[in-house]
Amino acid sequence: MSINGEPIDGREALQLGLADEFAPSATAVLRAFQTAQEFVSGRKKRPARDWDAIAARQKKKLQALLARPEVKDLLALDPPTKDKAGDLAAARTYAAQFVLKALEYGYAAGFKKGLRNDARLFGEVAASASGQEWIRRFLEKDPMQSAYLKLVSF
Repeated sequence: MSINGEPIDGREALQLGLADEFAPSATAVLRAFQTAQEFVSGRKKRPARDWDAIAARQKKKLQALLARPEVKDLLALDPPTKDKAGDLAAARTYAAQFVLKALEYGYAAGFKKGLRNDARLFGEVAASASGQEWIRRFLEKDPMQSAYLKLVSF
């Protein structure tokens, strides 16, 4: 999902543990507001996850991913030049390198340090020529911005 930019829906996010609740789009905003009120009032406790323990269980999968030849090739590519900033494959490949670096660091250093590193890496990608191009496309609602591109097979 993070490497290829493959979208998922709310139900799949729930199954993967990325969301705690699913509500249909017609009632989602209302349900989010109700949930926020429940958290603030103390009627509902924030779900706790031990992300470091989850990472420890997944570490071998990450190591196997990073050892794959296609991933090593992806990590070795140079960033896109300014004239290639609008190229979908070049921009996504560049961003995918940062996703892999973030995963590797976060799994090794722990969740909290990983989040700080994610923010730094995101800033680096966003400030790049391709990052600026694709942010512009996002703001202008360019359909190419959300095009799915498979970089790594799973």
